[in-house]
Amino acid sequence: MGPPLGEQAYDWDGVIVDFWFGSTCWRRLDPARWARIEQVLAAGQPDPAGLHQIDWELAGYWCRDCRRCYCRGDWQFYDYTDGVCPAGHRHMIDD
Repeated sequence: MGPPLGEQAYDWDGVIVDFWFGSTCWRRLDPARWARIEQVLAAGQPDPAGLHQIDWELAGYWCRDCRRCYCRGDWQFYDYTDGVCPAGHRHMIDD
């Protein structure tokens, strides 16, 4: 995964998520879940709501109340876990 964790090895398949606010995480995936992610990403215009439905941490920038994407600068952060979108909806952004 790289800094700060350094090189990691796992006994199962997964995906590394490079978050829009500067951190990364590794998510374990079974073949069915990977197929769903691949389908969303292969679309002409990938749907962040689709990624969010598969695993909310794949699209933490997506406000499910507004049904809109917001960049890091648009969110107000209380800590590294919770954020508030420009419309005032509070969501867990990172776990």
